[in-house]
Amino acid sequence: MATTWQLLALSVAFGGGDVPPVTRAEMEQLHRELIPAKTEPWETIGWRTDLLAACEEAEKAGRPLFLWAMNGHPLGCV
Repeated sequence: MATTWQLLALSVAFGGGDVPPVTRAEMEQLHRELIPAKTEPWETIGWRTDLLAACEEAEKAGRPLFLWAMNGHPLGCV
């Protein structure tokens, strides 16, 4: 089943004519479909890319620091 976003993209690509403007309701629906909901526990974590700042923040909060380190492409495309 095609989403609103896919239908909009197809109408622009193959419509061959004028595309009506997107309404506010359509834009809000697209936003809900495209922005992922934070439903997984790992998506609610405030990830940090600066190790020193993360260490300082963990120390101030009195919490442990989880360090994720890997070698290679982050998506596993090697």
